[in-house]
Amino acid sequence: LVITLLKYTKKDRFRLSWLVLSLFVLYLAIDEQAVLHEKLNKIFSSWTDLNGWFEYKWVIPGIAGVLIFAVLFIPFFFHLETKFKILFIVSTVMYFSGALGSEIFSGHYASTHGTKNITYSLMTTIEEMLEFNGVNLLMYSLLHYIEIYFGDIHVSVGSRKPETLMQGENT
Repeated sequence: LVITLLKYTKKDRFRLSWLVLSLFVLYLAIDEQAVLHEKLNKIFSSWTDLNGWFEYKWVIPGIAGVLIFAVLFIPFFFHLETKFKILFIVSTVMYFSGALGSEIFSGHYASTHGTKNITYSLMTTIEEMLEFNGVNLLMYSLLHYIEIYFGDIHVSVGSRKPETLMQGENT
């Protein structure tokens, strides 16, 4: 979102793309906490599970959504410097390998062996590890992008009153 705001001030050609990406990442963060994707299992319960491979049915629209999103962002992706293409691709693949890929395998395993065992627990641990490492790499990538393209950015949080900020006084 910080990059979006900076891109809007410069009237950058891809400022809307940055906004959409920031909203998408915000949705993923909310979904991770509120487990919204799990509610899709009920909506798509009549869909086949292909011998357990789509036990968690939400991955089907999830994969479709990610693919559509990726295709729409091809022009944005190709305008990026090679370093950031690599960083964004690796972080994205890492995250969605956990969020979608691992869910396919753990769902298949759960359909035949259940979820109350050490193997399933290890599978979900790997899933979360991939997701969190993908998010961490994305945060690093975005901070590095800010550093390269915008230089130092200072953010302060404190008890300053708005009128003292305008005068430049410290309280």
